Amino acid sequence: MLNRAKGAFVGLAIGDALGAPVQFKKRGSFKITYYTSGGRYKVKVGEYTDDTAMALCLGDSLLRKGFDLKDQLDTYLKWLEDGLFSSKHKAFDIGQTVFRSLSNYKRKGDLISPLRNEKFSGNGSIMRLAPVVIYFHTDFEKAVFYSGESSKTTHSSPIAVDSAKLLGAILWWFINGSKKDEVLAKIQKLSFHPALSDITGGSFLHKKEDEIKSSGYAIDTLEAALWCFYNTNSFEKGLIKAVNLGDDADTVGAVYGQIAGAYYGIDNIDEKLIRPVKNHELILQMAENLYKKGLNEFSKQ
Repeated sequence: MLNRAKGAFVGLAIGDALGAPVQFKKRGSFKITYYTSGGRYKVKVGEYTDDTAMALCLGDSLLRKGFDLKDQLDTYLKWLEDGLFSSKHKAFDIGQTVFRSLSNYKRKGDLISPLRNEKFSGNGSIMRLAPVVIYFHTDFEKAVFYSGESSKTTHSSPIAVDSAKLLGAILWWFINGSKKDEVLAKIQKLSFHPALSDITGGSFLHKKEDEIKSSGYAIDTLEAALWCFYNTNSFEKGLIKAVNLGDDADTVGAVYGQIAGAYYGIDNIDEKLIRPVKNHELILQMAENLYKKGLNEFSKQ
């Protein structure tokens, strides 16, 4: 299971870093097969965006304080204002919902984002999720519940929260050794916001590429990542498919990377994909520390 936990966290960073240079580009206008540089934020090879930076903030908070919303927000603010865990000297690629929620927290101290309207159902809370599931890997109910709770600091709409809970369930099952067809059967039995019913019904199994959206909407991102995962048979093949969807390529890559990394495990991810990622050793060590802390704290309960 540790192998899969490490795969989920480093997979997040790999997908993020591979997709970062082609973020916002139109599908079909480029073809990427390996790390490159450039893009809107002029990233260097292996530099990740907000997805991995916020995941590291979340993991760091879990290691220091357990599950504590205030500390999570304080740590996100350190990223936003001081560049904590950024791949550059400062934070960049900050989503508007994240920015507004963190700004509101700084002004008012609200632990739950006030942006509850469904129009604020972006993918900013599913992109960073893996640390929560790794920490709660011994308890399915806790993993799903706290996946949803972790969303609320920045993305409190019912769709965003339930997207995080669904992804949390999927990651938990794969980290704990479930097979692809087993997870397909399991998600059909889950009950979430109606907007997620297509995904839980397996919409990604029969859609063609031109029917898959890779926007910043949480449901689009999750469906796109699952489409790439279920239509390929290796971490790398699905990864390439994910980032070449374009648009919000770094986050589709990050969500795919979490799912595929949890399924295939670190041993089945080529070193050529791991080594270039900035701070990859920190990421792998954090995954191990989260796994061990969760094992020690919750296996005795």
